[in-house]
Amino acid sequence: MANYIKKDSFLERKIPVYWLLIALLIPTIGCIVLATRKTTIVASEAQPCDVYSSLTNARIQTYEFARPLLYYDVINEDSRLADVKSKIEAFIEQKKREGALSTASVYLRKGGGWIAINQDEQYSPASLEKVPILITYLKDVERDPALLNKQIFFEHHFGELPKQNIKVFSLVEKKYYSIKELLHAMIAYSDNDALNLLFQNMNNATFKQLYVDLKLEIPDLSIDVYKISVVNYSKFFRILINATYLSNDLSEMALKMLTECTYKDGITKDFDDKVKVAHKFGERAWPDRKELHEFGIIYRGRKAYIIGIMTRGKDFKQLSEVLSGISDIVYKDSTPETSSGYQTGPPMAAAK
Repeated sequence: MANYIKKDSFLERKIPVYWLLIALLIPTIGCIVLATRKTTIVASEAQPCDVYSSLTNARIQTYEFARPLLYYDVINEDSRLADVKSKIEAFIEQKKREGALSTASVYLRKGGGWIAINQDEQYSPASLEKVPILITYLKDVERDPALLNKQIFFEHHFGELPKQNIKVFSLVEKKYYSIKELLHAMIAYSDNDALNLLFQNMNNATFKQLYVDLKLEIPDLSIDVYKISVVNYSKFFRILINATYLSNDLSEMALKMLTECTYKDGITKDFDDKVKVAHKFGERAWPDRKELHEFGIIYRGRKAYIIGIMTRGKDFKQLSEVLSGISDIVYKDSTPETSSGYQTGPPMAAAK
């Protein structure tokens, strides 16, 4: 006779009491967790986020419905840059004691954070004003690409222009130049004749709108009284690297022109030739003082940082050494990166 094996029924099993207690507790604990989570979410939605409340921004206001974002700013300086800031401040004080410098201002933006030194001081932008003029023309090129090839006749040199102490190029008289050629001469060689030709043919409405969009005072370039701070001027370089004001291609065109700047005695003086830098300098001399400034985007692999230095003293050579000295401090504090690109603000800002 076949052996009969009694099958164990699940319902007939004796279940230990502690398993029953665990089975009853699990749903209870789950309900408590969900209730707590729901309360937390509701609370966070009911009050503003502290991070976002510390942000400011600039948006283009000329459209009826769109509000294009130009940049975000974190109100407070980045504590991660405190060490390099202390080094720069010590260097500036040393140069003041040596008599090489009367005052200097510095702006550094790196890794989504920023620092500024003597940020409220105002300076004459001098040839730095050529960058907003470049942006103005390229903004009009977005609407009319043929503008780049428009020809302008250069009759003769403008004798009334401010003297250029740093000059390596001159336009040829009685010759036609395209807008693109004049923009390149104005940026790469900082040529004042090219500047004057472009200024005479510039769309003033587009120029003024650029300053309105960036929340800056509109300059009157016909008189030499306009001044700007290191922080406010940095906005022109920020919208170029972010490509938030011009198209991607035109932002790239502008930055490429800036990488061809021939001035090498300032922030790029001690750099290897392989280091890419989009930069522009400005110089202005009075009988009792001189000013020398330079702003640049220094590319380290796929990363980059913005540095702006504005100086005042009595000797251009000494001021150029201040530019290179401060730039070296920042460069040595930075390392090349290949994994991610330039950051203008906290990662969460992009979702706002």
